[in-house]
Amino acid sequence: MKRKSYVFIDRQVSDYDQLLAHVKADTTVVLLDGDRDGVAQISEVLEQQQGVAEIHLVSHGSPDCLQLGATRLSLNNMAQYANLVQQWRGAIAQSMLVIPAPFAIAPLSRYPLLPRLKVP
Repeated sequence: MKRKSYVFIDRQVSDYDQLLAHVKADTTVVLLDGDRDGVAQISEVLEQQQGVAEIHLVSHGSPDCLQLGATRLSLNNMAQYANLVQQWRGAIAQSMLVIPAPFAIAPLSRYPLLPRLKVP
């Protein structure tokens, strides 16, 4: 059985609909509501999953935080969300690795390899 992949896209990302055109057909896209806690939204989706191959987060951020829906996740409030984020690990088949990417701070045209990534 093929493992499922997810991409969570914050609707507050400009032109997120352009990213959707590059998402592989077998990947589940979840659009995060900007008026709700994004960490909770991701947790709601993943709580019933096991063996997930990949989780990708597309959002705005800065060196010390990540915007997920109405939540600004940072080192200052990570303890508040630690249990929810640790629960994501239960859905993932392998280890979980978070790699910040520059896509949220620069135009997509500057990254011609984007369509070749697994998601998007």
